Amino acid sequence: MLIKKVEEAAYIDGCGFFGRFFHVLLPLCRTGIVTAATFEFLTCWNEFVFANLIVSSEKLRTIQVGIRYFTNQFSTDYVSMYAAIVISIIPSILGYIFFQEQIIAGMTSGAVKG
Repeated sequence: MLIKKVEEAAYIDGCGFFGRFFHVLLPLCRTGIVTAATFEFLTCWNEFVFANLIVSSEKLRTIQVGIRYFTNQFSTDYVSMYAAIVISIIPSILGYIFFQEQIIAGMTSGAVKG
């Protein structure tokens, strides 16, 4: 309801459609957009089953599918596998560090009434 009132106020002040969108609505929705984008990035980054089914070429293999090949029937190279796991989580950690304030604000925006 608040967004509709703010949009109507911008319209009365003479703001056009794109002005209302880029100067009023987008800044109000930024925390929610960043939170949703972060969760979607983590979902896509950690996709294993779909990539394992679709990708058959060794050159196109994703990191998560590649980590699976550190284990075989009789042995497991734990040192290399754990190093690959640490390298694979670096983009997720960096994304969280850069967008930490927006993620927390978006997650807690509906937690308190008033």
